[in-house]
Amino acid sequence: MKCINKKHISSKETQLKKAKGPYWTKKNEAFCIEVLESIQLQQDKIALTSNDLMITLVLLLNSCRNSISRVKDKSKKTYFGKEHGFNNSREMAEALIAKENFLREWFRCCELYIAYGFKLEHRPTLGRIDHDLGYTLENLEVQGYSINTSSRMRERSSKECAAIVVLKESEKLILLECSSGKNAIQRINEVTDIEITRSLLRGNLTSGLRRSNKEYSVLIIGKESLMGTPEIIELPFPVTVIHDEKHNSLIALSNESDTKTSIYIDEKGALRIDWIDNQQTINYVNIIEREGQDTWQ
Repeated sequence: MKCINKKHISSKETQLKKAKGPYWTKKNEAFCIEVLESIQLQQDKIALTSNDLMITLVLLLNSCRNSISRVKDKSKKTYFGKEHGFNNSREMAEALIAKENFLREWFRCCELYIAYGFKLEHRPTLGRIDHDLGYTLENLEVQGYSINTSSRMRERSSKECAAIVVLKESEKLILLECSSGKNAIQRINEVTDIEITRSLLRGNLTSGLRRSNKEYSVLIIGKESLMGTPEIIELPFPVTVIHDEKHNSLIALSNESDTKTSIYIDEKGALRIDWIDNQQTINYVNIIEREGQDTWQ
């Protein structure tokens, strides 16, 4: 007679409860049970127990629900407004299950997730093949969590961005237009001696990579986040002038009480930065490209 590991069963039950989460409904439960019953007809081809299969279906259904809510959430700038092919999570899950090879790949990923003790990096996710597109059936594939997040990070870090460096000692604000987050870090280190690294920065290119200490302040932000929504920057140190990467003076501070700047992309796609005094714009710089080099006006 086989000895039943009660601790192992308890762990699986805990994981199932955790996977369902606080928003689980009776309709979701009924859907998963119906799918489970149809899948069990092929049980000899699947290396998962009934409990494991239920966990995988719960994960799929909740991933569908999360994808629908994500494109409607204005706080998630990377996803908000993206096209979505479904309005209902159960309809979306049903379509994915019917998609050729999808369920087999989802089970394969779930087997790894369970075998490695439910570690997050192995969790199955709905990955978008093209991150510029939305959650449509043809643009979705199964990806482990670590692969999905790393591909998103690569895509985000390669986007064009603006970098703002404020130096306390020289009272300078240096403004750079960069081809990527990596390029921004490289160029900041070329024109200053602060030796910034990615590990020192906190955040992401959508909301801004940031670091501030007693000597300097750094902000690197994706240009797409500056379109139509200016980023207001509270200056951490006194600043008297804005400089370019060659330390050429751009505009001088006209009022010693000015403590804010605003950076944004205008309707022509140009990067602009303004001094702000009592919420009123009083001056601006416009980066333009001419003959392969950044110039200023």
